[in-house]
Amino acid sequence: MQKRGSTLVLAWLVESIPGIIVLILLLSTIAALIYLFVYQENPEEQDFKRILGDIDAILEQGELTSPRPVPIQSESPLVIVMYPDKYPNAPQQCEQEPCICLHTSGDERAVKCKQYPQLQPCPTADCSANKFCINNYFSFIPKHEQKTIYIKKECNELNII
Repeated sequence: MQKRGSTLVLAWLVESIPGIIVLILLLSTIAALIYLFVYQENPEEQDFKRILGDIDAILEQGELTSPRPVPIQSESPLVIVMYPDKYPNAPQQCEQEPCICLHTSGDERAVKCKQYPQLQPCPTADCSANKFCINNYFSFIPKHEQKTIYIKKECNELNII
């Protein structure tokens, strides 16, 4: 009798394996889709990362002879603000350091900020220093109007236009 019972259990397992595999594949697909839609960065954050990557490259090279183009993919407006150190209205994420922040359109909260301690406030009308600097600079990239922005240097001041 036990032999017949173990044969039935074994037969049930063999018949169930394809169903179990299909169930695992289905659950994996659902989990992957949820991950794609929930945890993927939005286009604004991807654009901001691209801008910061170019700024990092410029600072590493130590020079910017002509405006550097950065492609923008977001369909929403972008608001990028450069804050010098100890700026009174800078987001907490800046921690009194010079930083560049992405703000959500119509919202005063900073979504993302990156500190740049090497960027000091620009001295007025002194272009002799060969260092990059920032002043409080607000850049608004309107929706659908501009697919490329430029990082440029005026005197020694970095700007995003």
